[in-house]
Amino acid sequence: MVDNGVHDFKPFVHSDCGGDYRGSAGDLLRWTAHCTFGTILRFHGADHRPWTYDAHTESVILSYLNMRYKLIPSFIAAGQAALTSGYPLVVRGDLIWPQQSAAADNTQYIHLNETLVAPIWNSANNMTSRSVWIPPGNWQDAWGGSTVTGPRTLTVSKPYEQIPMWHRLGSFLITVDSPARRVELQDWSILTLEVFPDLTTELYTEKSVYSLETAARTDLSMRNVPKEGQNGGGFVHFQISESEAGESRGWMVRLHLRPGQSCVGANVDGTELGIVHIDPVIDDMFYPFQGVGTPPAPNAGKIAEIKVPSSKQERKMVLSIF
Repeated sequence: MVDNGVHDFKPFVHSDCGGDYRGSAGDLLRWTAHCTFGTILRFHGADHRPWTYDAHTESVILSYLNMRYKLIPSFIAAGQAALTSGYPLVVRGDLIWPQQSAAADNTQYIHLNETLVAPIWNSANNMTSRSVWIPPGNWQDAWGGSTVTGPRTLTVSKPYEQIPMWHRLGSFLITVDSPARRVELQDWSILTLEVFPDLTTELYTEKSVYSLETAARTDLSMRNVPKEGQNGGGFVHFQISESEAGESRGWMVRLHLRPGQSCVGANVDGTELGIVHIDPVIDDMFYPFQGVGTPPAPNAGKIAEIKVPSSKQERKMVLSIF
């Protein structure tokens, strides 16, 4: 899956999830996590029905499937990029950091151009370790919430339920807060921006949304602007274009803050909007990408949620973080 996106311009090569055998519950959990954050999720070959294992296995797999379907707007945008440029949904590190020799490792990858994923393949033991190369920049552990700065190599230990995974700071992902696990039944009238700011340096990111059925395009850009003397504080600027089809759409912004930070202002087209802060989860039952209203990881900062009213017009938003 990883190598074909680099060598053969085959961005949709995927793993046969679960393999041609019926493994243990732990084996299936590790397969499911990898395939959720891969190209195509396709259980294959043998009896991989989660409910034929136990209730815990079924619950964990359902949580991963929920993550997958919340990311559908980002998957569709990545598919459009693959169509026009051949750029893969799953990127080997040296395609982004060619000067870094460690980046050529095909046992880890960047998913949807934002999330570092490093699957564990040993299913004999629950808590298992592996070596992971962290690329340049700042990255937040998706499960614990702590931040690490690359380039560096770490040894990471995770149980069956957690695939090693980090969010790239200075980025955002577009998700949908819909219970539907059939794409055509999802309601995209409000989309969610999972925003991971990095105010240690100025960063700029662009993304697009392609509407279901029509593929009408809406462009989004984010600029991180540090404020001098504010140790990690500053401003996040968003610009959201009109949809090509003139659709009206609302947005829910989920701003993932560092410990000690707050969002003190949210200005959209000159109007101040309300901000709701959500404290980190206090137990171990945490899964990322679970949608609006859900808490951040245990060691992360708060999440600030801002609801942006529906409009057909271009939107400009400034978020103040201190």
